[in-house]
Amino acid sequence: MPFQPLDYALVGLTVLLAVMGLCRGFSGAFAFLVATALGSAVVAHGWVGFLSGINSTWIRVVASVVAFVVVFGVVRILVKFIVGKLLAQPSDSVFGVALGLFCGGFLLWSLAENPSLRDSSWLAQEVNALVR
Repeated sequence: MPFQPLDYALVGLTVLLAVMGLCRGFSGAFAFLVATALGSAVVAHGWVGFLSGINSTWIRVVASVVAFVVVFGVVRILVKFIVGKLLAQPSDSVFGVALGLFCGGFLLWSLAENPSLRDSSWLAQEVNALVR
């Protein structure tokens, strides 16, 4: 089975994540991942829940976006500052590339574990065969 469009998207996304890790360094890439995860958690389960009594969808959407942006910004600045002080510059870039490649591999593994999407990707089928 040849490469499918989803395979090209996965390879392109992995390369993009690796280049972003090279440019941002490990501290920037790690800060982005942590901030995105925590911002999403706040929107999904956090303080925005008190708005559930409001019937206006737009107010809830705006509050969710504001909550995500605030948490994302604060966490990203803090994590980048802390991790940036721990790593020297050359190793920061190398570890950033490694983190980008790891994220791409994690996406591929996640796709391989999803039976409904596994059939649309040759790479996911190969990873599933190796894991099983």
